[in-house]
Amino acid sequence: MPLVFFYEQLGLDLPPVAFIEGSTMPEPQRHLLVHASDMTPRLRQHHGCAPLLRVVSAQRTEDLLNAFRKISDALNVLKLVQ
Repeated sequence: MPLVFFYEQLGLDLPPVAFIEGSTMPEPQRHLLVHASDMTPRLRQHHGCAPLLRVVSAQRTEDLLNAFRKISDALNVLKLVQ
């Protein structure tokens, strides 16, 4: 959802995307991207410092916020089931 949202906002066509098995991804990308934990500590460990972000544009829309809420709700349900 977010990738599609940002490309649409810029008026760009979505690039081709292919889903692959995490085990087929090469290192170091696999270590950085194939995990079920928070991304920030993983990036901090890999680069040796906290990530620094520069916001170049910000926008809040109900569609995007609702999508994130649904994802968050689903993750909370999964945590309760485990």
